[in-house]
Amino acid sequence: SPVARHAARIGLAAGLSTAATLPWPAGHAYWMTISLILTLQPDVAQTMARAAERTGGTFAGALLGAGLALLLPSPMAMAAVLLPLATVTAALRRVSYGVHVGGATAVIVVLLEVDHPGQAEALRIGLERAGYTLAGGAMALVAAVALWPDWAGERLEPVLRAAVAAHLRYAALGL
Repeated sequence: SPVARHAARIGLAAGLSTAATLPWPAGHAYWMTISLILTLQPDVAQTMARAAERTGGTFAGALLGAGLALLLPSPMAMAAVLLPLATVTAALRRVSYGVHVGGATAVIVVLLEVDHPGQAEALRIGLERAGYTLAGGAMALVAAVALWPDWAGERLEPVLRAAVAAHLRYAALGL
């Protein structure tokens, strides 16, 4: 079934991603696996769209978060910015996944820097998150194409033919 195929695809891809990151010394390597899981969708076209939204949003959010963390002078100033940023991010989830991911990334980068504002570490964290998101998105695309791919377009033609035929039969009844 398509559901079982997608579950197997996610399980295998996430397992391989996690295994690949275990020997890495970086503390946030798990971001790659999280990105893969959130990017990989039931069919190839949806995965491609999600990868573009997630990667673009993460890069924009990493820059925004690093800029805020570098410019805000104190943990209190960061906290004052985090509340409206997190609120807007949550509110925009249904409007645009890319904007939501960008806001979430900015919130994460600022939160990780709240103990030491104004340090250049924020840029490294933002770039690290963006890099892991790019790698996870790339792995999701490979998994979508290589592991039991579902090309939704193949299912579309017969459904469109049936819909057109039904409309033609309905139109013929009216004439």
